[in-house]
Formats: sequence, structure tokens, C-alpha cells
Amino acid sequence: MESIDIFDTAIFRDVFEPTDIFTLIERKVGRNFKINRIQAEKRARQKSVFCTLKDIYSFLVGFNPQTEINMEMEHVYANPKILDMYLNNPSNYVFISDMYLPSEVLKEMLEKCGYVGARVFVSCEEKCNKGSGVIFEKVQRKVGNITKHYGDSYTADVMGAVKNNIEPVYLPSLQSTTTNLPVVKNPMLKKYAAELEKEKPLVKFAKYYAPLIYGFTKWVISQRKGDEAIYFCSRDMFMPYLIATQIMKVPNVHYLYVSRKALLPLILNGSDKCLIDKMNTIFGTEECKLRKAEGTINTLKYLSTCGIKNNDIIVDIGYSGTSQRVIEQALNIKLQGKYIQLGHVPKEFIIDTKQYLNRMALTYVFLAEFIFTSPENNMDGYVNGVPYFTPDHEKRIEYAKQIVDIIVNEQLYNRIDKMNLDIFDIEQMLIHVQNYPSYEMMELFNEPILTNRKKVERGINFDRDAILHGKLKECYNGSYAKPLFKKMLEHDVELKHLSKLLPQ
Repeated sequence: MESIDIFDTAIFRDVFEPTDIFTLIERKVGRNFKINRIQAEKRARQKSVFCTLKDIYSFLVGFNPQTEINMEMEHVYANPKILDMYLNNPSNYVFISDMYLPSEVLKEMLEKCGYVGARVFVSCEEKCNKGSGVIFEKVQRKVGNITKHYGDSYTADVMGAVKNNIEPVYLPSLQSTTTNLPVVKNPMLKKYAAELEKEKPLVKFAKYYAPLIYGFTKWVISQRKGDEAIYFCSRDMFMPYLIATQIMKVPNVHYLYVSRKALLPLILNGSDKCLIDKMNTIFGTEECKLRKAEGTINTLKYLSTCGIKNNDIIVDIGYSGTSQRVIEQALNIKLQGKYIQLGHVPKEFIIDTKQYLNRMALTYVFLAEFIFTSPENNMDGYVNGVPYFTPDHEKRIEYAKQIVDIIVNEQLYNRIDKMNLDIFDIEQMLIHVQNYPSYEMMELFNEPILTNRKKVERGINFDRDAILHGKLKECYNGSYAKPLFKKMLEHDVELKHLSKLLPQ
């Protein structure tokens, strides 16, 4: 016979801390429920260490204990490894818990998670607990010898089992092993972030951005007031487009193949000096001369086939709204621009724009481009009104495919959508992943990838060989994330002393 602890061993909650359940209840019933519930349990335990839920609610006048039971039931799910073990031989296991919930409720909870026919022993009914070892002794008198016990508490599960010569199997809880977490208010998001600490860097990186991508897509759809068409701009808006069409099943949504580079002929043959000067700065005079000579016929032919109408919605990652400005001028219409984050929009543009984020939470543009880029080749322009592409870096495309597979996932979407996140928590996730990444994630950000500027670049630009050959300051000055460059340098045992040579 073997025994299993229940919470954080056999079953998990989808919130980070046990008291987060009280936060969720407070959202429904208000009246400072969480602090009152915690205080009520303290008072009940002063009367009896083995208090029951009924005892606790005797100090919570006006609140219904069934609300807590229902909330617990709603937010539990099975630990798949323990469930598989149990299902191989259910008669070989009993469940032992230090808990105020009655055994009948715990049985129902376990059954919901797949543990059919569970035998449950709980401290509030047995009037003894695991830490003392007494409950193990008592249970063994009822069911027979227990040889092994699985649990997440070292003092209760491990030391309590040892007192009865039972072999302990220590399964530390997520709360006890996780330290590097974003400062978020939403309890389900905190649990989600804690789980990501065990993921591989690319998966972790993608899933940190998933709440932003889902939230932004949902927000864009909510901005539609009538029958306006929604046009997601190519590459950066590839995943929001897939989410809107494949997961949300939203009608009248389109994928628009545009970019600043593809729209260059329209810009350079136009009269908007502000845009022309900007493009010369970005692409250089030689590239701009070549693009101007192409003329505007092919670009206009493509745009005219897209069916874009006055007041339709154009969606992009942000910056200054250049594509929106050019399309409006070319088609003589006005569009609604919806962006994740806007930088400086020149006053000369006079365009209707709205951003999703409250602040400049996308600190490092190169990271945003890394996560949002689609698994497509570079779209460089149009021939006979059809987009044409040039080959892109294989590694970048492979990463993009993996990121799309991770994020465009209905199960992941449903989990995050259930959290009902606000902008504050989404921004906190972004701030955390950009400013406090693990070293493994920084190595990922630092991998050399061919960019759309037709050169191989590292996001952080920490090039160890170049630094060893005296190019520390050149590497640092070329970094898109100087604080992360310093972190990588300080992590390098042989080179960390060089950090004093960089600006403080």
C-alpha cells in the first residue's frame, strides 16, 4: 500500500498560492472576503488545530462555505504523473491530507480529476496530522501497511512518513521552487508564469508573449463597431491574424501583404517630404533610388485588389503608422489604425490611431520583432500586382514556425482567455521577460540571425570572440539591449571584470 498527499501532489490548483482561491471568491462576493477568510481561519485554529470548514465559517457571518467549495472544485486539475500511477492500480493507494475540507468534498474533487474510487483520510476528521506522524499510524491500522508516501511538504510529508518508517517521495511544490516571477495581480497568471520557469527558453519566451498576442487580438476585434473589414499587416501580425480567423472564427478578416519596404515606390514617388526623408534615412539613398524607379503601378494594383474601404481597420505592431498613412494617401480613404504600441507618430500624418498598451512596455524592439515575425520569406514588393518574396534566414524561419505552433494553440488560448487579464498584468509579463530573463533566454536572444537589413545580427550583440579581440565598446554600442549585454558580460567568469569599462 502507498499513500499520496492531495493538494500540490495528486491535484493542482490553477492559481499560484492556496489563498489565491480567496482572491477569486472576493471578485464575486466583495466585502474584503480574502482578509476576513484568512482571519477567520486563524481564529478557528486557535480553538482547534484540526478545525473544519464549518468551524472557519462560524467566524464568517454572511458568507456561504459552499461558495468556497465550488471555487476550489472549479480550479483544480490532476497531476498527470500521479494520476497515471494511480490508474495503474487504484486499490494500491490511499490519500492523506492535512486539510479543513471534509473527506467527502475531497473525494468529489479527486474524482473530478480522474481519481475514481479514492480512499481519503483528512486531518480535520482524524484529529491528527502528517507532521506528527500520528495520522500515518492511524491510517495504517485501517488499511494495512504503507510502504511509500508521496507529498510536497518536507516537514509534513517527508518527516511525518519517516517517523513511521515509510519511504518518502518528496515532490517539491511549484511555490517552493520558483523565485523569478513577474509582479502580477491575477492569481491564475502567476501560476502560469511559475510553470514557465521549467520550460525551454524558446517555449518560455513564446508563452510569456502569448497573453499580449491573445489580448491584443481580442481587443482589435472589440474595436469593430459595425461591418468594417479588419486587415492584419503581414509578418508582424501573422499570429493575430491566425488567432482571429482560426481560433476566434471572426468573419471579414484579411491578411494584408504590406511593409515599409514594399510601399517604398508609393512613398518616393509621392509628395510627402516627411515620409520621403524618413525612408532615405532607414533604407539609404541608393536603395531608395532603385525603388523609386520601379514606379507605383504594381503597388497600386495590389492594393486595389484588396478591397480596402473607407473606415476599415488596419492592424500592426506599431511604431509610427507609416503603412496606414501611405495606404490612405494611395487609395484616398481614411482608416482606423489599431496598434500594439505606438512610438512617435509625426503630426503631419493626421491619421486615426489607437494603441493597446498603456505605456511603452515593448522595451526592446528586436525582441518584439523576434516573437511576432511570421515563418514567411521577406516580402519585398509586387510584380503584376502580386507580392514577391526573397529568401530569409533558415534559422529565423524555423524559430518562427516553432513560435507560431506554441502560441496559435486553442488549448493555450482558452486557458489564458479564462484568466480575464487586464493591461497591467500583460505589461508586467512583458517587462519581466525583457528585463529579467534567465541566462539561457539571453543566449537565445543573442543568437546570430540574418535580419531584414540583409546582415547577420545578434540582438544583444554579445560577441565573445570580438570582445577578446578588443572590441568590447563596439559590441556594447551595437547592442539593441544594453542592460542585457551587461548581464551577459557579468555572467562570464573570465570577462565580468570588464563591466567596469562600460558606462555605469
